[in-house]
Amino acid sequence: MCSGKFKNIFSTKLFGLALILWLPWSCQTRPSATPASPSTNYFDLGEKYFEAEDYAKAVEAYNLYLQGNPATGYHDRALFRLALAYALPSSPVRDLSRATETWQRLIRLFPQSFYTPQAQFLLQSQAETEQLRGEVQLREAQIQQLQLLEVELQVKQGDIEKLQTEASRREQRIRQLTQELEKLKQIDMQRRPSALPP
Repeated sequence: MCSGKFKNIFSTKLFGLALILWLPWSCQTRPSATPASPSTNYFDLGEKYFEAEDYAKAVEAYNLYLQGNPATGYHDRALFRLALAYALPSSPVRDLSRATETWQRLIRLFPQSFYTPQAQFLLQSQAETEQLRGEVQLREAQIQQLQLLEVELQVKQGDIEKLQTEASRREQRIRQLTQELEKLKQIDMQRRPSALPP
């Protein structure tokens, strides 16, 4: 019986000792393992901003994506959307030269991409638009020249009308003077003695 009692006391003391040793560490707060922060997915962020038509933030996110992920993943789509953000008229960061450079970069780096034909079409459309703008400016300059010529012609037409009015007035005066002259000739003929027949 003594041995059972001894075992019981020994077990209780051993348990108490283990508890004493374990207790200080169990009450302390353990530094939690910091979970690895998932790196920001700049591509998804750019897509979100682009769809929300916040083109300035979309440009920033796409550029960060392209810098951190060169030529991988959705690089071609990011380039295409970045160029669109630069090209759209409603974009606060509109810059057609950067849009052109970005589309050219897409075509150069990803000739087989789904976005390459679209980029080529947009570049061609942009070039045609610029050509048409140049033609419009030329036509507007020609229209201005024609308008100036029209004003000059109107002034000259006014001068011609004045000259015609003056010529008409002078013709009328000449007729009047001619009639008076004829009257004077008749009066003079009436006053002259008729010539005696020989």
